[in-house]
Amino acid sequence: MLSAASRVVSRAAVHRALSSPPPEARALAMSRPPPPRVATVLGTMEMGRRMDAPASAAAVRAFLERGHTELDTAFMYSDGQSETILGGLGLGLGGGDCRVKIATKANPWDGKSLKPDSLRSQLETSLKRLQCPRVDLFYLHAPDHSTPVEETLRACHQLHQEGKFVELGLSNYAAWEVAEICTLCKSNGWIVPTVYQGMYNATTRQVETELLPCLRHFGLRFYAYNPLAGGLLTGKYKYEDKDGKQPVGRFFGNSWAETYRNRVPMGTRSSWACPAWSSWSRTWQQRRKGPWSRLSWTPLIKPGIWLLTNVPTTSARPIVAQAAQGSSVTSFVLSH
Repeated sequence: MLSAASRVVSRAAVHRALSSPPPEARALAMSRPPPPRVATVLGTMEMGRRMDAPASAAAVRAFLERGHTELDTAFMYSDGQSETILGGLGLGLGGGDCRVKIATKANPWDGKSLKPDSLRSQLETSLKRLQCPRVDLFYLHAPDHSTPVEETLRACHQLHQEGKFVELGLSNYAAWEVAEICTLCKSNGWIVPTVYQGMYNATTRQVETELLPCLRHFGLRFYAYNPLAGGLLTGKYKYEDKDGKQPVGRFFGNSWAETYRNRVPMGTRSSWACPAWSSWSRTWQQRRKGPWSRLSWTPLIKPGIWLLTNVPTTSARPIVAQAAQGSSVTSFVLSH
């Protein structure tokens, strides 16, 4: 008859045997790729505008000191000052041994286009400003419906072959356009986009219906910008202060404010394939008529937590953009 101590040891051995996976299962688990790494990306849209060079340098330094390595800019940000400031930091961007990754974007606005000559000019200008031989991620910032998409994609492939960028990304394209682009690239042997950047937050969720399933089908990662609704969900902005009491920001004191609040078209942006632009004003109108007429949603929702737990994708990678004049602007990345 077993002693009490022996019975305890026996039960422990049985428990280990039942709970331990067989060797083949352990081998299979070890052979699987690790889950996507959660990364944080610093957005730099306000650098050179509301953030001067010293403040921008301090933000980048604090970002890198915390172990993050990805920066996001664009040809249009602050009329090129964002790229110029980043290039002047001496980070060695685009070098083979540089741990800091940089993304930029070409756009079809203000006399530019996504035709081959304009595309090349924008990218090469960005490289000069950034003082780097290549960027890690090159986005088409928005569709250019005046240029055949085949011309743009062929030009992107040529620039990639010349070593001017590593990955191709899309931003603010409709799901059907993403499908068309991926199909054209694959059928022609051109570089295929691997990243999509679009608006997504607790108040702007149109991407869930078609875009995210499309990206998952074609294997693109999703980088979400405006997860705090351009600062709206921080509680900083209140509707009763809409006429100018608030500090200058995305919802007050500029053309974006009218676009978001009053549905005033701003150039072609109101008709972008990305439907988020018109949703801002609808959301604002609905909330100001209801019990939340004093527009401050932070008691109701924690946007970052919502974004990390409620997105219909396999993982989330937060993009944290810079704080400008005390206003934190945060984005998130959703990895396929």
